Amino acid sequence: QLEEARRLMDPEHAREYCFAASQAIRNYIEAQFHMHAPRLTTEEFLRDLVEVRETMLASHRALLGDFLEHCDLAKFAGWHYSIPALEDMHETAITFVQQAAAPEPPSPQPTSAVAQACKPFAGEPEPITTASA
Repeated sequence: QLEEARRLMDPEHAREYCFAASQAIRNYIEAQFHMHAPRLTTEEFLRDLVEVRETMLASHRALLGDFLEHCDLAKFAGWHYSIPALEDMHETAITFVQQAAAPEPPSPQPTSAVAQACKPFAGEPEPITTASA
């Protein structure tokens, strides 16, 4: 759907492009994360997606929010975008999809001081020396 929206990528059709691209992203999120929210504003959608549903998309909120808010400016505030700006928006949408599709790296487990002290030694043992008085 994003590639279909790309056909509208010119300053004369920026509003239409933004409608199509933002809808493609919403459709992707709805399909991938089983969320149906066609009537929510961007702000409500982001809050519901990240805070209420606690999806793994929390780490992508800034990227998604930036894209959707720029789309809203064209759709509802009449902003006009240049070709480079539209291309940047499109790349942001593609990056979001790629990052959201990639598995999240596991979060590091906290390590206690005892666990650190009990870790196997990885190198050669050092000789024990005593200081002479």
